[in-house]
Amino acid sequence: MPKASYEKEAPLQDISRLPFFDAWSANPYSKNLDLAGDFFQYTSLLLPAVLLCTEKTNWLTIGVMYAESIFLSYGLKNLGKALFPRYRPYTYFEGAPISDDMDFKKSFPSGHTTMAFTGASFLSSVFARYYPESQWKWPLILGSFSFATTTAALRIASGNHFFTDVLSGAILGSFSGFIIPYLHRIETNINRKNNGAEKPVLVQLNISSFSSSIRFLF
Repeated sequence: MPKASYEKEAPLQDISRLPFFDAWSANPYSKNLDLAGDFFQYTSLLLPAVLLCTEKTNWLTIGVMYAESIFLSYGLKNLGKALFPRYRPYTYFEGAPISDDMDFKKSFPSGHTTMAFTGASFLSSVFARYYPESQWKWPLILGSFSFATTTAALRIASGNHFFTDVLSGAILGSFSGFIIPYLHRIETNINRKNNGAEKPVLVQLNISSFSSSIRFLF
């Protein structure tokens, strides 16, 4: 007995209905550019490994902060896709890829861009905190954000996202990569002012639409 197929072909959309600020960024699907976008996204996520140059005593704290940033970004981008379903640019052209999970309606925001900018923002903020006078600070900041921006550009060029998709992803990712280290830094300063008083601060984020719970314990 043949297995049931759940693959669906994206219905062809009317490109004339796109707003002017997104119409210019609509492109047909390109497998090669899609794969290139994957490469730059994963590279951006791995760049914070540079922080292993810090003392080993910092590795656990940095690792926990990065995991929290990743989970926050992942949750926010999934929430956006659930709340704001949107057809991808390639559905406005012939030859759209076949999807088995309605992925063609998950354009907003760009997940690849969100995660790439999370890595760039996290690396930049944490490295600048540990090595504010380092000659490598600005090269790392510019380099990491260049990789993230290239990811965003490839997501547009491959037909996966509109300009506003990658813009929102860049904002979400930059926020997540910055806010978690910032919150940890605030708590560290509070503990120092309290002469080392060990009173943990708990920040909990529950987003039921994608069944996720994130707990930050400082």
